[in-house]
Amino acid sequence: MEKGIFTLQLHGLEHYWPAALMADQSKEVREWLLNSSPQSTEQLPSHLQSRWTDASVLPSRPLPEKAICSVVSEETVLFQKIFGFHPSVAVPTTFVWDTTVEAALAKNGVKFVVTPGIRNTCRGANGKPGCTGARIYNAEAGQGVVYLVRNDYFEPMLGHTADKALADLAAKTKLGRPCLLETHRSNFVDGEELAKQSMKELSHLLQSALETYPTLRFISTEALGRALLERDPEWVERCQGPRLAILVKRLKEVPRLGKLTHLSGLSIILSSLATLCGHKKEIPET
Repeated sequence: MEKGIFTLQLHGLEHYWPAALMADQSKEVREWLLNSSPQSTEQLPSHLQSRWTDASVLPSRPLPEKAICSVVSEETVLFQKIFGFHPSVAVPTTFVWDTTVEAALAKNGVKFVVTPGIRNTCRGANGKPGCTGARIYNAEAGQGVVYLVRNDYFEPMLGHTADKALADLAAKTKLGRPCLLETHRSNFVDGEELAKQSMKELSHLLQSALETYPTLRFISTEALGRALLERDPEWVERCQGPRLAILVKRLKEVPRLGKLTHLSGLSIILSSLATLCGHKKEIPET
């Protein structure tokens, strides 16, 4: 952290809701609990790895507001006690959470919540994340918090290799969006061979990214969130021409809408405007 390489975010005191875990009667969970050495939470059934829903039954049930508020307060206080500063960014475990969690985080000083571009509020009957809400965008306001989108992946153990991450980076660059890659410790600690392969892929990713994009810049999640909120010209394009050009590209990526703009000729009009505006002076944001 002192070297500016690593930043800490609040993820959770546990990667499960304790009462839901203890209520489970499966042999798998019993062996996990009784093992003589500490076990990784990745070995638990997927639905039990969600912290902010009662997955002791499926479909899962919402947790009591009082319990959520108490636990969030405990987590943020302990985080500050351990690391010496208050958490500003939270990443809900397994990306299952609701507005009650958001409000509790905001009340305890958390400013930004990392999302996968949607919010899942439950685990469905099949155990998978469900009760999915509307699409989420960077810098969109939530319940007292601001959302950031992390929906690209670098997970060599799951086949999300450096080449996949580079393709994601190219797609985000084309659309004028930041590229936030999700990765997990399992890639680097679950066996020596996997760790070596993951480090090799990571080295390839960084080297290729810098070669492809010589002006590539790195930023922490918190700094990115603040730059978006403040419309920092160092990070956010303020000129009308480039903004319109990017808008055209983004519209084409939206299902149905992209086809509609093409058929209606709107994309041609916007592209022409973008070209014309590109020669004008910078227009400040309002």
